[in-house]
Amino acid sequence: IEAGIIERPADLVTDDYTYEFVGWSSLPTNVHQSYRITPVYKTKYAIKYYSEDELVYEYRVYQGDAAIDPVLAGLISTPTKQGTDDLRYTFTGWGNLPTNVQSATNVYAIFANVYPVRYYATESSTTPHYVQWIKESDDAYDPVITGECSAPVDIITAEEKKLVFSNWNNIPINVTSICQVYAEYDTYWAARF
Repeated sequence: IEAGIIERPADLVTDDYTYEFVGWSSLPTNVHQSYRITPVYKTKYAIKYYSEDELVYEYRVYQGDAAIDPVLAGLISTPTKQGTDDLRYTFTGWGNLPTNVQSATNVYAIFANVYPVRYYATESSTTPHYVQWIKESDDAYDPVITGECSAPVDIITAEEKKLVFSNWNNIPINVTSICQVYAEYDTYWAARF
């Protein structure tokens, strides 16, 4: 090939694999008889990455090597999945990402459910004071303490009671569905002299 006597053998490419020419079987240095020299190929397999039914990335990897995570490698953006007002999704990785590639492989994005935890100032409130999105099986936490939102405002009742926010009741742990949390208040009475 280097001498220009023969051409480089062509790679064989299909949808699922590539036989890539990498050299010759053995090149004699002291020729004193006929030698049969054959091309040597390495197999590369197609790894196709899907998010839902959409192909988002494809590349080829040598047999026996590990497939890469194209998100971690910075080759593609993090896959997304359309959610609703009551359920969102977060990408958690790739299913069946091969570490020892032996064939063409389709790899699918895995998404975890993300549920709303709605914090209400009162049990009669129809609009949440704050909405926190928590990945399934994770724990919700107090958004006032972390500074994500302010405490509900004090309430003055008709009976001249002042209700001052003290905490949230039953902040859920191991969230597996939509949750409602309500504010709890300390009560102070107006003193008249």
